[in-house]
Amino acid sequence: MIKIILLIISMIFVFLFSSIKYKIEILYDKKDSEKKLFCFDIRFLFIRIIINKNIKLSIFGINLRKNNKKKYEKTKLPIEYKYKDKKKHHSKIDSKDFKYLIEPFFCLIKRIFIIIKPDKLKLNLNFGLNSPINNTLAYVISKSIKIKDVNIEVDFVQEVFELEIYATGEIFVISLLKSIFKFIFNKNVILFINKVFFTKNKSIKKCEV
Repeated sequence: MIKIILLIISMIFVFLFSSIKYKIEILYDKKDSEKKLFCFDIRFLFIRIIINKNIKLSIFGINLRKNNKKKYEKTKLPIEYKYKDKKKHHSKIDSKDFKYLIEPFFCLIKRIFIIIKPDKLKLNLNFGLNSPINNTLAYVISKSIKIKDVNIEVDFVQEVFELEIYATGEIFVISLLKSIFKFIFNKNVILFINKVFFTKNKSIKKCEV
């Protein structure tokens, strides 16, 4: 029994302190149909998922393929079963209550962007719009972005869109879970959930975080 408990604890520790490695490759050319590529490669422990035209899943290096499922005809239910009166509970939510979720939600998004920030990033973008004003505005914005290995060019002559992205990074599970739990246990989020599921006709008073 002790060995099983120790095994479970060790597995939890391995899960928490492990990381998700990812690689993104995108190639797109509006004029050339052959220059289109999208590949998202995710590796977590002994699991690997590759997303491109199809989704490939492998565990311990063994590719798993979905079996061809037979299509079954849906059995038509009698009308009396379709239109049964069901009593549904609708909690009265004031639209003003949603504003208390804005701050913790954006904090969560900000933390997630920091966590998933790629270690290596290469971006080449060449585009041209059919409007001189839009091209000028895009040119000013592109020159204001000064990031290593990020190259943005504006074509004033023709309408084009060429994109090339290569990014690799690592997401630590414990950091991701920490950010999610901070959001869930935020006082305003708890009050909002409490009203939606457990209370009736009660307004939410904002808590200071």
